[in-house]
Parts: sequence; structure tokens; C-alpha cells
Amino acid sequence: MAKQQLINRTKYKDIKRYDHNQMEQFARSLYESGLKDGAAQAIAKTESSKKQMDFDLLTEKLLSIKGIGAVKAEQIVSVVKEVMENE
Repeated sequence: MAKQQLINRTKYKDIKRYDHNQMEQFARSLYESGLKDGAAQAIAKTESSKKQMDFDLLTEKLLSIKGIGAVKAEQIVSVVKEVMENE
């Protein structure tokens, strides 16, 4: 997969000609963009962690049902994970 370029050649030439204020503005916008991307990734990671906690709870509840052992509970959880990933 090709690496996504943040700054193309034209933008690079423009940056070389920036004065102090323009450079500060560019750096600030770059920082804010990274901050937003990081926040979005953190939220996504938190949501996936919540789903994992739900799977643990599901396994626990399945094991409390008479006739379902550890192996069958894991099979059920793996099928549920597959279904959730495909959505």
C-alpha cells in the first residue's frame, strides 16, 4: 500500500515561502488535524473495547445456562463475533 502524502510538492514549495505568521497558522492547523484524528481513533478503540467486554459477559451468561459448557460457549461467542464484524 502506498504511503499517503500529507504534503505534495506544490504545498512544500509554498511552505518554504511562508512568513512567520503563515507558518504558525500552518503548524496549528496540522496539529489540530492530528488531534482530531487521534481523538477519533481513541473513540473507536474505546468502542471496540466495550464490545470485547460484552463478549466476556456473554460468555459468562452462557456458562450459567445448564447444558452449555466452555467449548459450546466459545463456539457461540465466535459466531456472534463473526456476525458483528460482517455488519
